[in-house]
Amino acid sequence: MGRHEGTPQQLQLLYLGSSAALGALRRSMEAHGMVTRTRLTPALDAVVADPSVPADHPTLSAAAGLGIAVLRPEEAIEQLAGWMVRTDSAGPTSEHSRSSWSFRLGSR
Repeated sequence: MGRHEGTPQQLQLLYLGSSAALGALRRSMEAHGMVTRTRLTPALDAVVADPSVPADHPTLSAAAGLGIAVLRPEEAIEQLAGWMVRTDSAGPTSEHSRSSWSFRLGSR
């Protein structure tokens, strides 16, 4: 999977919503080496959307069309905690792929 910035080991995430909890999650993920993006691109690993974002939001629909995982904050925490347990501090292994992420859209 190509990356336009950073190393190939860094997960790239886009956050949608404005809750304080989402902001705290973003800061925590950045502290653990995740890269926050401000635009939807095919290089993203996941979009994390808080419950205030409607399931039919255009960015979520576009992410689904690109095959990018759409996660609620609690799902992102579970997915990323599992990833962090399976890897060392250098980042994800080469087996990391977008297909390992669960996909959610319209289940909010």
